[in-house]
Amino acid sequence: MTRSTYYIQEQIIDLKTSANTTDFLISRNLGNQPSGEFQTVSVIKGQRTFNMLTLKEENIDYVKLVFPVSDGLVFNPNKYNTLPEAKSKCQLSSEKFNLGTLSAHLLLTVVEKNDTSLIDRKLKYARYANGLGLVEFREKDLEYCQATPECIGKGIIASGKDIKYELVSITEK
Repeated sequence: MTRSTYYIQEQIIDLKTSANTTDFLISRNLGNQPSGEFQTVSVIKGQRTFNMLTLKEENIDYVKLVFPVSDGLVFNPNKYNTLPEAKSKCQLSSEKFNLGTLSAHLLLTVVEKNDTSLIDRKLKYARYANGLGLVEFREKDLEYCQATPECIGKGIIASGKDIKYELVSITEK
């Protein structure tokens, strides 16, 4: 098993607002320390309109949120790309989020996948805190052992990935 820990720094590098639309660019940077040197690895294009938030990542457009947000709202994150239709579901909770002096009393979780079986586990969600933005992202895509009858159904991971991003700080520049 390989385990990697690194820090992602995202920074809005361009922001343009017109009547009902906000266009922005996010620079995504990687580093080995939270306050060390960071290298730009990608630039993400985003757009916020009155009814949706979209991001273009690796040249693919994704719908990240649909407004107004409500508990149980379901939308297709692949509406503007050629990937198969999918369903993201919004879940609102009054769970409290704290980060230093920052706090939020309303969390929105957007669940894209949550499937498990004896042979695999697929989980993908993003959690947003009111007034703060994205505070957690999780993606699991695991294949369980099927090589011998003794390992089937035991949850022994044969291959896959388990990615977790957590907000550790916010700075304004």
